[in-house]
Amino acid sequence: MTEELNNLVSKIRVKSQTQTIVKQQTKEVFNKLKDNARNLVKEIKETLGEEAKNAKLEFENISEYEFHIMFAGELLVFNLHSTILNFPPEHITNKSPWVQEDESRGFFGVILAYNFLTDSLKYKRMHDTGYLISRLFVNKEDHFFIEGLTQMSFLYPDIKSNTINDKVLDDYLRLGLQAALETTPVMTPFEQEKQISVAEKLNRSMLGNVKKVGFQMISSKEDN
Repeated sequence: MTEELNNLVSKIRVKSQTQTIVKQQTKEVFNKLKDNARNLVKEIKETLGEEAKNAKLEFENISEYEFHIMFAGELLVFNLHSTILNFPPEHITNKSPWVQEDESRGFFGVILAYNFLTDSLKYKRMHDTGYLISRLFVNKEDHFFIEGLTQMSFLYPDIKSNTINDKVLDDYLRLGLQAALETTPVMTPFEQEKQISVAEKLNRSMLGNVKKVGFQMISSKEDN
């Protein structure tokens, strides 16, 4: 076997092993997040008492890759991404000496959180808009990086020090719920809705084209 082929085989072996470990770690984190979400909903229900019925607070396990939290007309959708990803070289994580020491620490599994209106999915309002409110990145050593939730981005800026634990996951869930509550559903302009075709009418269910405003996502891009 030539040296070139040996190098190629070695790189394939390292990358495949890293991806396998990161997938396993991220799946475990996602399952913990799911359990914590179930417990959080239960805790809030107990606190609300009879009011929980009006809040329509529910946890729903959709699959091993997705779960939902519904509350007060809001729907948070949590997804486990199937692909292991890396950031561009200029990204803040790749500038960390800890990551530069071992490049495999720069590969991440991703958990995404989206906010929709509950009625948008219930009535299949295809033109309603949902928003990505956060992304939780997990590497092979259970270190994490967060985009989207301002408070957590500021609390956990250094990936070397950021390790997953129950407090981090609980904060992540609570701040996600808070971000959804701080947005406001708004109707599209009258002129935009003034005319609709028969096809649009038949494809709509209840009131459509609702957008939410008020939440701003913090990205991980550095100011140049």
